[in-house]
Amino acid sequence: MKTITITTSTLFLLATLSFNAHGAVRLPFKTDSASVTKDMAWVDSIYAKAFAQQDTSLFLKCYAADGAIMAPGRPVLQGKPMLVAFFNFGCKAGIRNIAFSRKGLYGFTDQYVTEQGQFELFDDQQKSIAKGKFLTIWKKTPQGWKMFRDMMSDDAALALGGKK
Repeated sequence: MKTITITTSTLFLLATLSFNAHGAVRLPFKTDSASVTKDMAWVDSIYAKAFAQQDTSLFLKCYAADGAIMAPGRPVLQGKPMLVAFFNFGCKAGIRNIAFSRKGLYGFTDQYVTEQGQFELFDDQQKSIAKGKFLTIWKKTPQGWKMFRDMMSDDAALALGGKK
């Protein structure tokens, strides 16, 4: 009869390889926050430029292919036609410039990061027409970090009955 001897280190190595092969053990991913914030700043500038030039194609470059906008009082707007409808509504409302202020980044992974911030909307005379806050989930795409889920709310308080 043949005897097989397995040492503790061999057993540990086999167990480790088995877990890694099945994805049970993962090393934490450290996202380069400088590259993320660089892409975010680029998207923010393109977003503002889209409204200044009323250019739908620029606006769409800001979102991942499966991106969605979650605006107050609206269903989730997903897909190019719905994103364009949101953009066109904003242009008709007089938005011509947007300023973003980042307040925090949370939950870095190799694919997603969440941004908390504030925004201010301006008309063509650079008069402030709205202020609010947002949460955006950013997604890593082959073209860089793009908005995946974009949720915002206006700071204007609503009275009971939905009237300002």
